[in-house]
Amino acid sequence: MIASSRLYLQLAPWTIFAPGICLALVVLGTAYAFQRYRGSMDGYEQAILVGSVPVLVALGWFWGPLRGLGLGVGAAALVATHNERLAAKMDRVVRLHEGVLA
Repeated sequence: MIASSRLYLQLAPWTIFAPGICLALVVLGTAYAFQRYRGSMDGYEQAILVGSVPVLVALGWFWGPLRGLGLGVGAAALVATHNERLAAKMDRVVRLHEGVLA
């Protein structure tokens, strides 16, 4: 067990911090979303947002491949929602301004 642990650390030493990084990203992302969109959400939606944190953290903590998937999906969502050049290439663009679709 010790030899395999040492080999694992030699191959990927950053993976020791991966669950903590996952935790930080989920909590910071949730805090940002809550702070930015709280006025547009009712109590039920706020409860879903806050309640999803422990579930996402537990999944990322205990199931390693989900961390990579979460990072990929999160990055794709940020690019898709915040890249004006990419949006201009789409056949339909929907904008949300102050809680109203424009």
